[in-house]
Amino acid sequence: MTRLVSACLGTAIWRAGLADPYLHWRRTRSAWEMAVSWESQRNSLSGLPHEIHGALNSHRAFRNPVLLLGIVEHRVNLDTPKTPSQSDLGCMMLTDAGQVFVTVEAKAGEEFDKRLRDWLVSESEGKQQRLAFLCADRQE
Repeated sequence: MTRLVSACLGTAIWRAGLADPYLHWRRTRSAWEMAVSWESQRNSLSGLPHEIHGALNSHRAFRNPVLLLGIVEHRVNLDTPKTPSQSDLGCMMLTDAGQVFVTVEAKAGEEFDKRLRDWLVSESEGKQQRLAFLCADRQE
């Protein structure tokens, strides 16, 4: 993971971070649609797509969100540092309540509605390890 961020060069930078920039870079696929949606609002007051702004603004903890920094294909080490989890966009935002970090996962024609019990049907050691990590009480 790098700690350096460079200015976005438009949708090209979104494509470059994909696991397979040829397979996943098509209209109606989540990567392409997300890049176009966010890039089209880069110079707006909030820097957020209308749908994202509306969803966040509807909750009192996220009123008047403004994008401060967006990290395309943001990687986070969860339970296994060797294989970080990669989200489509990590966003540092300023809201009326203060700064928040929001992770955005785009979906276009992909499943995103499985309940935990359905996800666990094909129980694997990796799933159990991830779930235990996410549920652990880490008050430090």
